[in-house]
Amino acid sequence: MENELNHSRNIFLSKEIYDKALKEFKISYEFGFLSYFDYDSVELPEFILPYENLVSNLHLLIKESKVQSSINSLDNIRKEQFELIKEEQVFQKIFSISTFLTSAYLFSHKYQENEKVFIPSNLWTMLKYSSDYLQLKPILVLWTNVHLVRRIDKNNEPTFDNIEMKSSFTKTITEKYFLESNYLFEYYLKDFIKETFEINNICWKHVHKIVKSYDDNQNQLESKFKNSQICENLEKNLNDMNISNDQEINKISSENKENDNISDNDYSNFFYKNDLYDELSSEEMIFKYEELTEDEVIKINNAFENLQICQKKVIEFCKLLLIQMDPSVFFNELRLFLRGYSAFENGVGIENSDEILKLTGSSAGQDPMMFLMKFFFGITFTDNFKDYQKGLMNHIRIPHSQFLDYVKNYSIIYKLQHHSKIKENFNISKNLLLDFYKIHKAYVLKFISAPAKQLNLNPDELYGVGDTPINIVKKIHSYFVEAK
Repeated sequence: MENELNHSRNIFLSKEIYDKALKEFKISYEFGFLSYFDYDSVELPEFILPYENLVSNLHLLIKESKVQSSINSLDNIRKEQFELIKEEQVFQKIFSISTFLTSAYLFSHKYQENEKVFIPSNLWTMLKYSSDYLQLKPILVLWTNVHLVRRIDKNNEPTFDNIEMKSSFTKTITEKYFLESNYLFEYYLKDFIKETFEINNICWKHVHKIVKSYDDNQNQLESKFKNSQICENLEKNLNDMNISNDQEINKISSENKENDNISDNDYSNFFYKNDLYDELSSEEMIFKYEELTEDEVIKINNAFENLQICQKKVIEFCKLLLIQMDPSVFFNELRLFLRGYSAFENGVGIENSDEILKLTGSSAGQDPMMFLMKFFFGITFTDNFKDYQKGLMNHIRIPHSQFLDYVKNYSIIYKLQHHSKIKENFNISKNLLLDFYKIHKAYVLKFISAPAKQLNLNPDELYGVGDTPINIVKKIHSYFVEAK
């Protein structure tokens, strides 16, 4: 399977190829990027049950300062016990339990001066084996809380009133809405998995190969590479001098964007069969969207309208957070458990090991669905956000990142914004994504900047829950406001 799909075949050419790819990349039409939608649907092995009991009462253990003593009292788990587990859903559930316990273990304790910060070996065994199996970083990430949600009424669709977290750090309304919103986001946007194929499959029927001369192709690629290097070198020099000059970087990027600047999604009027960083290709691929039949146009518009229903529902959920969440509770209580190992100056150690962990914490930007939607609509961050985006991608499951690479390299949906009978629906859907970004970044700022000012702290010197500097959050917020 790996050889068949490793950037050598377009997964949108047939449903058989696409379905095979989804299975390989641990994605499904039923659950999207998740492993399950109901915590109760997955049964745990007996040796994990004592840890599950702790995570179910975590908020009480935190309140009574008993997290570390309770975890330290549990027996170590043997490697052989994990080797008997075969189901991905079980590993996912264990990962979620162990990351919640780890975060509580580290951040509920009041450390004395020079006291070592470490993860106990019994907890690390759970965390390490489950994260290795899932190909995830061994830390609390977005994937933790979405897999700790249970459906109350199994026969009805999930809403804030019909779901609940199996575990909680603070047992507050603020935490409920903040963590459960990620679950609802995944549930209602899973149709993007299906429509990414359906629309691309139609579009690729109207892509034509054109053979060009080697010299022309070489000159064009060399020109792109040269101009992209100008932007990268400028940014590097500015960073070295500790000077912020986004306006100048964006000016250079804008001047070269149309014809010269290398971009993962900007293929201008053609698409190279291979990635621009690979060997030179003698083939161009032109998408002649004007060839779409009337029936195909109707199918594509119907797909966009279906996605718009899902997007609007998610936006309404996001707006509820502004009403239900308390900025003070988020800032002073919940945020502390989501910071990641990098919150400790010397990182986090592992019991009986010399290894030091300095991973960042949970962030909604780590969600592969967000990347899928951006690539779906042809939205890319400017060059000065590359490191930020790369950091978020590093916290996504490796197979999911591989799938996103395919979408990034082969999706041509964004070209439909030029089709006279489709562009209206395309722009409605795209603007709904931009609206979500505006709302999300706005409440990130509200729940950090506002309470920080009340404590006479400088918000610009603080970090978001995923250790994202607030100044970066502000820039991304402005970027998406301007994009619309």
